[in-house]
Amino acid sequence: LAYAQKWGVPCVDVDLPNMVQAKREMLGDDVPEHYHQAALDLIASDDYAADLRGVLVQGVPTVVITEGILSYFSVEYQQHIFDRIAALLRWCGGGTYMTDIHHQDEVDRLGLAAAVFRWGLHKISDTEQTALIANFGAGQQMLASAGFSDVVGLHPNQWHEELSLPLLRKDSGLMIYEAKI
Repeated sequence: LAYAQKWGVPCVDVDLPNMVQAKREMLGDDVPEHYHQAALDLIASDDYAADLRGVLVQGVPTVVITEGILSYFSVEYQQHIFDRIAALLRWCGGGTYMTDIHHQDEVDRLGLAAAVFRWGLHKISDTEQTALIANFGAGQQMLASAGFSDVVGLHPNQWHEELSLPLLRKDSGLMIYEAKI
């Protein structure tokens, strides 16, 4: 929402179908003109551009956002997602990919509380707990191998300062990635 409002560029928020529906119900008609929500099977799809042709326009630089979803997938599936999003952004004529990542080294640093939280989250969501990307350097390499450049990692409070969003705790272990094609 912030990208679409502040910069007026096409933004697509990709999520699971039930989350897209919940976001639509919560936001109603009060969304910026360039903001789109799209349900997409990030694993089964091999051509995100084909799946999102009704939402995005070829040759128009775009922002793609996946929020709160990657840590449910294995590192191998995360690489698959990065590769497909990079291909999508190339089809769009460039753009920015933003996602949030919890790194294994941060979960280890936060200790038992983080481990219990992750276990509970996967129990509630009935998903298998998978390994996380080890650290920011490993995440940068994964995105670079997909074709992204200028990969920046921001703690939520740094992102807050740029976009004037509600403050999140720096010590949460969460990092926001911003990568460009």
